[in-house]
Amino acid sequence: MKSTPIIAAALAATARAAQDERTFAVLRFYGDGPLMEGRVDPIVSPGKTSSHVHTIQGGSNIGISATGEDLMDSNCSSALVEGDNSAYWFPKLYFYDSDNDTVEPVDLYYANIYYFFEPTDDDVVAFPVGLQMTSGNASLRECPNFYGSLQLDSGNSSGIQPTQWTCPRSSYEPASWEWASVSDGSTAGIQDQGNQGAGQGFPFAECDGLYSPLRQDLHFPSCYDPSKSLTDYENNMVF
Repeated sequence: MKSTPIIAAALAATARAAQDERTFAVLRFYGDGPLMEGRVDPIVSPGKTSSHVHTIQGGSNIGISATGEDLMDSNCSSALVEGDNSAYWFPKLYFYDSDNDTVEPVDLYYANIYYFFEPTDDDVVAFPVGLQMTSGNASLRECPNFYGSLQLDSGNSSGIQPTQWTCPRSSYEPASWEWASVSDGSTAGIQDQGNQGAGQGFPFAECDGLYSPLRQDLHFPSCYDPSKSLTDYENNMVF
């Protein structure tokens, strides 16, 4: 069983954007696993035990009631950017082994945070301290109907689909789909019709690409509304 990387796309933070082309920066973390794992989510469940386990990277002061100010006072961070004490977390991945009816935790191989910069003449400044941002819907119980692909257009009446799984292979010969060829998402993942190596939900093939095991791509909204509260995580950011 392979370990899993997480790659999240988010809004630009503290670098300067190019004026005539799209650029990006990458926040990387120390490669010895996450900062911690636990039922911790100070945004959605402040002061309470979270409904599920999260894998957490970032500032050492993360906790069930942590605020932006708490994170600023962290003694250290798992981030490789000095002075960045922000916290990032996502649901812990588990593997169900039907042979012995057990659930096994999947180790995190690495996590990268990508900040994309569109062409602009504006100065790009840091996030306000305490800005809370989320992506996805933990309460969703039906697979979004986007044919296995991402959907990041806020004008789409069917909603947003910000996450996708990628399964790199060492070889695609003979040609084969890695997700069920016919699926509505109820019992298996859905193949992205435009990308043989990606889809919604989990593939059934071995993700044996060199340095690229099963990967989740999680996109965050890119537009900040300063009229909303920093803690109004359901409305202060939009795609």
